[in-house]
Amino acid sequence: MITSSTWGATLDAARTLYRGAIRPVLAYGALSWCPEDLGKAKGLARSLQSIQGRFLRAITGAYKAASIEALEIETFIEPLDLYIEKSAS
Repeated sequence: MITSSTWGATLDAARTLYRGAIRPVLAYGALSWCPEDLGKAKGLARSLQSIQGRFLRAITGAYKAASIEALEIETFIEPLDLYIEKSAS
């Protein structure tokens, strides 16, 4: 509801909200639960990517068929696995 197409936050405000409040919650504790390589935890990586995809679709107003990679490029948000690896190191 915050990012409705006719009213609500702009793309920049919604992106800032996601980057400042939601993404850190998703990556919380990355040092303790993130293995050396997130690629080894494929199920976890897929779950986190799916969650980020839902938020990116809400931010941009995109359809469910839009790829997550395209939405990450459109919103200038790095993939969550790269963000977690960066914050864990």
